[in-house]
Amino acid sequence: TIKRKFNNLLQDVVYLWGFSDGATVAVELATTRKFKACILAAYGFTGTLPPLALQRLNGIPFWIFHSADDVIFPVKCSDTLVHSLTS
Repeated sequence: TIKRKFNNLLQDVVYLWGFSDGATVAVELATTRKFKACILAAYGFTGTLPPLALQRLNGIPFWIFHSADDVIFPVKCSDTLVHSLTS
């Protein structure tokens, strides 16, 4: 079916990109495991991800960027995510 072909296409070639609050949404979407990788800039979630989310994200490549000059979200937000993903 078309839906099955589309789902396979996503897993093979589509990367998630998110900036600021969009980066937070991209992490949520990545838990569906329907994307090849996730690229984030200025991740803004201030908490820690729940264990189930971290389990679903395991093995998905992430590239995370955050400017030290960000006046909206502190770099600590991205640092916390990196720590969670690599622990």
